[in-house]
Amino acid sequence: MFATLKQVVGENWHWRRQVWNLAKIDLVKTYRGAALGKIWLFAKPAVYILVFWVALKFGLRSSSDVNGKPFLLWLAAGVFPWFFMSDMITTGSDVYRRYPYLVNRIKFPLSLISTFYTLSLLIIFACMMAFTIVVALLTGVHLGRYMLQLPLVMVFMFLFWVAWSMALSPLSAISRDFSNLLKTLGTPFFWLSGILFDISGRVPAVGWRPSTRSHGSCSRCVTALSTTNGSSRIGSRSCRSCSCC
Repeated sequence: MFATLKQVVGENWHWRRQVWNLAKIDLVKTYRGAALGKIWLFAKPAVYILVFWVALKFGLRSSSDVNGKPFLLWLAAGVFPWFFMSDMITTGSDVYRRYPYLVNRIKFPLSLISTFYTLSLLIIFACMMAFTIVVALLTGVHLGRYMLQLPLVMVFMFLFWVAWSMALSPLSAISRDFSNLLKTLGTPFFWLSGILFDISGRVPAVGWRPSTRSHGSCSRCVTALSTTNGSSRIGSRSCRSCSCC
């Protein structure tokens, strides 16, 4: 296992220039010959967000601000990463069929196919997140210190999805059914992920919390939940200095 990992890392480092060039070429193929050029790299996510926003705002009427933040920005922060993950779940797990000429016709390390395809998608994802951050700053949204985690999260996402592509692409090349299964599960994953809805207020609280019960103007009478030997019991402690107990 470690020998294979060392070999993969070595191949990616040795061919790093070719990986970067292939990632750029993969991006250029998306808009080559189109009049709008690079706009097509971001057109699909932008259109999807606008459609979701219109449907939720005027259809379901559930597009109110989330934690004081504009719903459209909140939606973009979830949908943009999802587009990256969705492409990796569906196409990223079947890169050998997407680039058959690199598999059959030339001598090329197969691990690099997953790397440069993931890198090309990550570039688009990074640009969309940068655009979202700029819009948030222009609209006066306070981002907070947790934004410093974003570069690290993107690095871990890149490593995870490269490993995902390397592990599942051979299975998709062997079985078309496996590839179709992953593509079928893409839509359920989207709707069950909670991207379009704020789930913080929809999940019921689990567990007991201490509660304070006041009699009249006295707040010293406390009903507490105590746990002894793995069993729960409700005990009460009364204060003797007041007349209400």
